[in-house]
Amino acid sequence: MEKKNKIVLSVIVFFIASLCIFYISNKKTKFDKNKWDKVSHRFEMSDDLIQILEKKRLNKEKVLELLGTTAVEMEYTQDNELSYFLKQGSMFTLGMPFTYLSIKFDDSGNYISSKIYSFEF
Repeated sequence: MEKKNKIVLSVIVFFIASLCIFYISNKKTKFDKNKWDKVSHRFEMSDDLIQILEKKRLNKEKVLELLGTTAVEMEYTQDNELSYFLKQGSMFTLGMPFTYLSIKFDDSGNYISSKIYSFEF
């Protein structure tokens, strides 16, 4: 009977530990304009930022006021799009993926959409 209790306890501990790891790895934070300049915080705030952009439908000028221009990756930005660097994959990730936030606007500068994308070198 004692062996059975140890097995049950082990399964419960494993389940709780798995839930904690899942929660920590998927934790997202609220967008904070003051933290946006620090690249290390961007990816965690990106989901909340996209929700803000979708809800408020900010034009290009307002997005630039909110996010600034220093973070805009000009080599990946087109006339009607802004691309912001979010994070780089670890050295243990094959191909060193880079993750960006792309924000698209129409010809008048009105918000169309935003998405997160990754590519590898």
